[in-house]
Amino acid sequence: MARQEELFLKPELTISVHDSRRDPPLWVRRFVLWTQPGEVVRDVPLRAGLNVIWSPDPGSSAANVGQNADSGHGAGKTLLCRLLRYCLGEATFASEDQRRNIAAKFPNGLVGAEIVVAGTVWSVIRPIGLTRRHMVRRQARLEELAESKEAATGIGPLLDALSSVVCPSTLSGIVPELRDDSSWLFALAWLVRDQENRFDHILDWRHARSESGSPVSSLSKDQVLAGVRALLGILDDEEIRLKNDRQRIPSKRQSVDRDLAYFRRRIEELRAELLRRVELDQDGAVGGPLDLAALQAVAEEKLRMCQERESLRPFAAQISQARAERDRVLQESAVLDEQLKKLDAKVDLTKQQMQGLQGERTDLKVRELRETHGDLCPICFVPIDLALAEGCALSTHRRDTQSVADEKAELAARIEGCRTAIDHYSVEAKTMKVRLSTLRATEDTLNAKVRDLESLAEQDHDARRRQSSDARRFQDDVGEFSDLQDQSSKAERAILALDDREKELRDQQSALRDRHADVMRRFNDIYVFVSRALLGSDVESSIDLTGQGLQAKVQVGGQAMESLKTLVFDLTAMLMSIEGRAGVPAFLIHDSPREADLGESIYHRLFRFAASLEGLSEQPPFQYIITTTSNPPAEIQSSDFLVQKLSGSSVNDRLLRCDLG
Repeated sequence: MARQEELFLKPELTISVHDSRRDPPLWVRRFVLWTQPGEVVRDVPLRAGLNVIWSPDPGSSAANVGQNADSGHGAGKTLLCRLLRYCLGEATFASEDQRRNIAAKFPNGLVGAEIVVAGTVWSVIRPIGLTRRHMVRRQARLEELAESKEAATGIGPLLDALSSVVCPSTLSGIVPELRDDSSWLFALAWLVRDQENRFDHILDWRHARSESGSPVSSLSKDQVLAGVRALLGILDDEEIRLKNDRQRIPSKRQSVDRDLAYFRRRIEELRAELLRRVELDQDGAVGGPLDLAALQAVAEEKLRMCQERESLRPFAAQISQARAERDRVLQESAVLDEQLKKLDAKVDLTKQQMQGLQGERTDLKVRELRETHGDLCPICFVPIDLALAEGCALSTHRRDTQSVADEKAELAARIEGCRTAIDHYSVEAKTMKVRLSTLRATEDTLNAKVRDLESLAEQDHDARRRQSSDARRFQDDVGEFSDLQDQSSKAERAILALDDREKELRDQQSALRDRHADVMRRFNDIYVFVSRALLGSDVESSIDLTGQGLQAKVQVGGQAMESLKTLVFDLTAMLMSIEGRAGVPAFLIHDSPREADLGESIYHRLFRFAASLEGLSEQPPFQYIITTTSNPPAEIQSSDFLVQKLSGSSVNDRLLRCDLG
């Protein structure tokens, strides 16, 4: 290995490797691509420590007019990083268009990696073509897995193993939007960032253009920050609970503020209405609790007066008297009516008797004729005497005219008696009818009087009912006025309580952050150490945990080095892991960090610093994979650190050894 340039700071004097981290808890020792099982496209051996994948940019020597262009890009560096992520459990390895192009070239293509997790080798193969063959096996070589005829196993066992090197192993309690099994994929998104993000921000990991399917893609910055703090050991469940409780306070306060505004507006509206109904001047009213007391007194007085009026029946006696008079008239009318009916019956009976008597008188006339002239033949109506004279033997009856005359006189007297009775009855009926007419007129008058009195009584009842209803409604409105004042007071107290609670939670959060201060102090010390290693001792750098999150700063001569903050942050986290202080493995992949506008001298220091970290222990306690188009330092180019050299100018030197078109 070529001699490294002496650094300003020696890592072994600053970083103390934890006994449990002498060997990296996670590293990839081999990466393989197949066009189909048995046909290897690319086999890249990797190592613990620094791994450089270089696609040289020809620079100014290739800038002649007419010369074939070759920028160092298009060789497959980013695809290699994405495929490594894919082998480590991410859902996809490229955008949909690129996956379709690769599948067209390699319908049976596979990618695989041998991954060392906590000292155990896991081999994994995943499809890059049209198959669905995802397989994982412990302590096996990739060739065995690729050529195996066994059914696909899925990658669940590997994800479980990878989750075991993350602490906490589940982040769902801290970031509820994550599934219980998403902690490793969350950490993976941080450890292997999208190149498209250009290292712009320490919490920007996945770009929409990469279509990675990572669970962090849908998380907010605050949610990502919570997960990072948990993995760095500067956030626990208690602080998350406090944070969640505190985050709920603004929405609760906003809700109470809305309620309070409504209560106050409704109180003013109701107060004005109530004062108007009792004819009090709103501006002249006292206001506040005194208003309520006055209105309650008015409401009670209104109800008392209504109750008193309820006991009064001003028309009851008159109605009762009028009804009694009417009942007496009705009774008398009924008696007269019954008597009239009896008189009418007597008249009818007398007339019938008279008709009978008149019939008897007719019979007497017939007898009189017989007694005077004798009997007539019923057949020829010839007097019997004549018939006898001529020989009829029927005219032997002796005539008695006097008895007939006596009967006629008696009958006439009886008929006259009937006429006299009828006349008497008629006079009596006429008198009764006059009286009955008078009584019915009186009845009509009394009915009208009763109706008028009942109408007045109903009107009085309606008026009293309206007054009672108004009084009860007034009392209800005064009750609502009182309730609104109570609710308004409760809302005001609730706002004060929420403000006090927010301050209490803020103080508790501050106390918890103070408890984590030793971790943050160490994180800041290493952050400063890495910053000085890359930029020299004149750099001003710091990282701090505030109410706004992790505040990182890297400045040289007053100029902010924005893109460098992300690299320093990632390397600091890796060193914290080496010291056993972070819950992520000391594993890191940076895809073309030079694209983040790093100067060449800084860029070379990055390589040399990473190489120097291998001296922290007998075996490198980390794995750092870095891709580059810019030339790494000369000693890196000629060392074991350079694990793969690619080129976009030659098809055979590209990662897939083909042109995807």
